[in-house]
Amino acid sequence: MNVKEKVQELLKYCSSYQGHSYMVDERRIDETFRVVLSEETEIIENLEHLHFILLTGEAGDGKSHLLRSLGQRLSDYRFQIYQDL
Repeated sequence: MNVKEKVQELLKYCSSYQGHSYMVDERRIDETFRVVLSEETEIIENLEHLHFILLTGEAGDGKSHLLRSLGQRLSDYRFQIYQDL
């Protein structure tokens, strides 16, 4: 996928509402291009102060993807991960 095609694909996220169907698209993995979401940045910047993180959302919203992305950092701070409570 070239840059122009990637930009065209990303334009769907620029509307005022990100529909659930677009969030499911995020499950596709493209190792050459990665968008760091603001939630991930906020968690990373505050890990030393956090005691509890609760991720909620619909199926396909990216909760598991976020946990995989943060996995090692969460382990370094001795977070225990409980899924499907």
